[in-house]
Amino acid sequence: MKGGDHMPTTKNSRLSLIFRTGFDDEGMDVERVRNFQNVKTDAGNEGLAQAAAALASLQVHPLTRIERNNTYDLPGQ
Repeated sequence: MKGGDHMPTTKNSRLSLIFRTGFDDEGMDVERVRNFQNVKTDAGNEGLAQAAAALASLQVHPLTRIERNNTYDLPGQ
């Protein structure tokens, strides 16, 4: 890093579980997303995957994927 540059700070993290709820008329997946806000920013991906699997086991529809979205504060000039 050059002088004055700083690493971005993780401000927020969101966990999204995507479930397949059925199929449309063309045979494409119909999905529903469940979002969990305010996930601890220092939570590890493995732990989040385990939590997602536990939550998915309580659902009727099959889990198709898990996403994690982080929001960062970027340093100003």
